[in-house]
Amino acid sequence: MSAERPAPRRGSMALYAAAFVVMLGAGLFLALAARELLRENALLWASIALSAGAVVLAVLSIVLPRRS
Repeated sequence: MSAERPAPRRGSMALYAAAFVVMLGAGLFLALAARELLRENALLWASIALSAGAVVLAVLSIVLPRRS
């Protein structure tokens, strides 16, 4: 009978939490961009960038192995 090694634990809660905070910021920028409709595109682009960053952080939080 061989002893099986446990699978490495994956997922970083800190990265997942950071992704959530960045997504909240993206939502805030989106709301501000909607309020300033047709005057300024910078807030909309900032919201898009933060949303993309949140997606990257969320994927990294799942893919990277957890540190003990």
